[in-house]
Amino acid sequence: MDDINSTSLSFIPGWLKIILEESDEEAKEMSSPWGFKMLGKTLRKIIWNMCSMMAIETKGVPGQACRLVERSIVARIKESGNISGTEWDHFKRHLAIRIPLIMASAVQIAAKMSHASESIKASVIQRVLQIRGSNYSIEEINQSECEVLKNLDFRVPIWTSVEVATLLATEVGMTSEMISGVELMVDLAEFNRFKLENDMCITATPSNSSCLMKKRLRTLHLTAGAVMATVQYYELTGLDPVGKLASITRVPATFITCIADFIIKYLDEEDLPYLPMPRKRKFSEV
Repeated sequence: MDDINSTSLSFIPGWLKIILEESDEEAKEMSSPWGFKMLGKTLRKIIWNMCSMMAIETKGVPGQACRLVERSIVARIKESGNISGTEWDHFKRHLAIRIPLIMASAVQIAAKMSHASESIKASVIQRVLQIRGSNYSIEEINQSECEVLKNLDFRVPIWTSVEVATLLATEVGMTSEMISGVELMVDLAEFNRFKLENDMCITATPSNSSCLMKKRLRTLHLTAGAVMATVQYYELTGLDPVGKLASITRVPATFITCIADFIIKYLDEEDLPYLPMPRKRKFSEV
């Protein structure tokens, strides 16, 4: 399931081939011997707030930025080598101080790479960082963007998670009107990703999905769960996409349904990102 057979790839759409390859690459990074540092709720909230302050409206950019920060941190730890003691403490302090700048750089890169191509001037980032109590020059901000890209080996996913979910939703027959609900569900899932992964690990049992949750929750699986959550929440009776989603993402249908159930559960919580609360509305028959 983790490896894509080169022969089978020739029988699937080009966009799906790219998504599956990126998903497998993500899985390799998550299982790195250097560890994988997923951002917790507080840092994720900061990134969402940064996007809001920079007037970035493209859905999927905050979640993409979170993953870029996570990968950048792992790369910096790897570069530090096998340091310990005082050197390790100094490294952690230095990294903690620069985290706001790294996050701002990740937002800048994610926005540029999104299909909306939102460009953020370094002066805007400078003002946002100053509001948060961090003072950096324009030169330092531009240099940080280059450093983060270098940490990422200049590899940034082609699509954000919202864009991937939109492709999946279209593939299973959802209309453009319905897809607006998918965008909200993906952003909600990304905001709660740290919690979602923990909830999935606790829920998984040897009889269903535990083999999957011995590893990290992939973005592709999250997006499939968000599509399914949209169908369930808006009661789209003309659609039953779980089987096709399971086939596309190569995971059990129960795994996707479980992700969807948690996403819907998070809708009832007060601590939400800067998203309009989804309202149930009647869609036209499929």
